[in-house]
Amino acid sequence: MTSHQLDCQYSNDGTVASKHRSAGGRHWSAQICTALASTLAALALLGWALDDWKMLAFGDQFVPMAPSTAWSILLLGCSVLISSQWPSYRWIGLLARLASIGVALMSLEVLAQWLGGGQCAIEAWLTSSTDRVGSIPVGRMSPLTAATLGLTAWAFFLSKSSLGHRRLTRQAASLVAWAAFLFSMAVVVTYATGVPLLYDTHTIPMALLTALSLAPLASAIALGAGDDVFPLCLLAPTPRIGVKAVGKLGGCRFPVDLPLPVGRHRYGGILLFQASSCGVPARCAQRVVGNRRHEGGPD
Repeated sequence: MTSHQLDCQYSNDGTVASKHRSAGGRHWSAQICTALASTLAALALLGWALDDWKMLAFGDQFVPMAPSTAWSILLLGCSVLISSQWPSYRWIGLLARLASIGVALMSLEVLAQWLGGGQCAIEAWLTSSTDRVGSIPVGRMSPLTAATLGLTAWAFFLSKSSLGHRRLTRQAASLVAWAAFLFSMAVVVTYATGVPLLYDTHTIPMALLTALSLAPLASAIALGAGDDVFPLCLLAPTPRIGVKAVGKLGGCRFPVDLPLPVGRHRYGGILLFQASSCGVPARCAQRVVGNRRHEGGPD
């Protein structure tokens, strides 16, 4: 087969297919992480409903997840799950933004009351427990939890805002979500090493179950920001250019899908080209006619 018997067209089908696989993997990973976070929050609420908060506190020497924290994580988790499943519905996006705003306001209220030395009225309404772990009251949201939860809600709001399609907005959402993830994992590490934060102070510490719930929830939001933003862009597949050709052999025309190995090869009448051999951009197509030869290609 000679060069004038090939209609040569570059394509990035391999990259497109790889991106589809990557997007599908991120979608399902985010769904699983969100479902895990929501399930843990629901179990915490079940423990409070059964008046057995020690059930998921991993010991009576540790504080449990507060009801306000559990409801916030459950609300945010359900919003992430539903909005990622049906992203084309505007009213779902609106409800997701409202949910993130509500969780953010709850976090700000807890932080404001902590700075002012008061108690959040919503938390007092959700539970009337007077139990304590040492000098720490149970059933109250930690200021560390409020800060991490607020970051998570902010990241989700950015990803679902009217500017959520812009790369800069998604980059900001990714960085904020990963920051919340890293802080949650840091708290998990302190529990694993036997030196949990703030138990030797009068400040309410973040519960282990809370950290285990916020970490997958924040990672789900970060995964939803896309793989073209930092840090996921570092793991994105390398673009690969392929060749589509229509060959002619024995008077019959047939499609040929050619890879692009390094070097030039001729095998069985089918030409394999190096990426630079056609000398045209990947988006262009060039029909080779007559005796016109490719740059660096076969005669």
